[in-house]
Amino acid sequence: MIPAVSNALDQFDINNLARQCGLIQRTPKKIQPLHLLLALIKSGISACNSLSSIAQNAAFIIKDTVSKQAVHKKINPRLVKFISSLLELVLVHQIRHCIKTSTTLFDYFKTVSLEDSTTISLPFKLARFFPGSKNKTGKNFASLKIQASIDILHEKFLYFIITPFTKNDQSQAANILKHVSALSLIIRDLGYFSLNIFQQMIDTGVFFLSRLRSDVKLYNPESKKEFNLFKSLKSCRSLDINLLMGASHRIPVRLIAMPLKPEIAAERRRKAKNNRDKRLNPSKEYLFLLGWSILITNVPNNVWNAQNAVEAYSLRWRIEIIFKAWKSHFHIDQIHDASKHMVEAYVYSMLVYIAFFQTHFYAYLSKLGQQCNPGKQISLMKLAKFIQNNNFLSMIVVLDPDYIHQLTDFLFYYCTYEKRTKRKNYVEKLDPLS
Repeated sequence: MIPAVSNALDQFDINNLARQCGLIQRTPKKIQPLHLLLALIKSGISACNSLSSIAQNAAFIIKDTVSKQAVHKKINPRLVKFISSLLELVLVHQIRHCIKTSTTLFDYFKTVSLEDSTTISLPFKLARFFPGSKNKTGKNFASLKIQASIDILHEKFLYFIITPFTKNDQSQAANILKHVSALSLIIRDLGYFSLNIFQQMIDTGVFFLSRLRSDVKLYNPESKKEFNLFKSLKSCRSLDINLLMGASHRIPVRLIAMPLKPEIAAERRRKAKNNRDKRLNPSKEYLFLLGWSILITNVPNNVWNAQNAVEAYSLRWRIEIIFKAWKSHFHIDQIHDASKHMVEAYVYSMLVYIAFFQTHFYAYLSKLGQQCNPGKQISLMKLAKFIQNNNFLSMIVVLDPDYIHQLTDFLFYYCTYEKRTKRKNYVEKLDPLS
């Protein structure tokens, strides 16, 4: 049996939650809900999520044999509801543990959230539940998307949403409004670009930072005449100006434009010219604008200068690194022959694990590094790889995170960024003025 611990999952009444979700009607004789959750996570970390693997991991946890048939019976909609409900509780509970990161770049804001989605390919047979893109014959692939938002000031996830691949990012643009308030900052990519949502952010005192969509009209706030961005950038080295955005919305924004490095601009233009959609024939104006970093924000210039805004937007790629850690070291995308309920149970289980990892392991070590080891900054990717290589740690993350105190010397030796002079690491970018 798993020893009782005073941390992590002990703060939740697991069996009561399982009863509320209909997963159990009486006290389980053998496999308890917690056992099954941990077995799913352990199998995921090992990149082997078959019924046999889950059964074997459950057997090691409870110290008794478990058949794959017994596991199969428990993979049902009630299990999915239980794990997804637990995930919601875990995300809410993170608020009690998070500590605001000290950073001069974001001192003005209460929270700083990054949003993005990642796609997971699934077996063909699941296409009717999770429709993906189509091949040349019109046959559907199967894929799901995980929409995620993380507050990088507190290293906590705000939400996870699982959707079919066919639901684009823009349709999910309003999700963040439930999780932010005045003085929050949202950094998002073009996929979430929505004039209506930008207006709602302004109305509620929320700040945003986004790239500008090329087809959006801009207007001079005084003359109300259309603003020609191409002509303006042809005659200046940079731009930081207040404009109105949208033909009908006329949203007041601050537009910042900075030239990109020649090699980055050349790569952007090459991709635009080689786009497989031959209907897209990029104009000279469009190709010219690809040589610029063009951002829109409602953060005033007494909080950020133009360079601050560019530095802040460069941190958006942090969530891509997080997704890479999920796939490279937590194997969240390693789903083989599985049922719909198995896929959902597995993905939700791994998201529970990821939430604990981010708050109890990574965030704690990052704060410890800031306070006690300023020269030692923890790398998220190296920490994830360390846990993958030392598989016994995967259960400690969710069962007894206090054990981390006994590992700090090892972790600060093996999981920190290497010193480099030409390129800043994430921690250095987060606080560029330190």
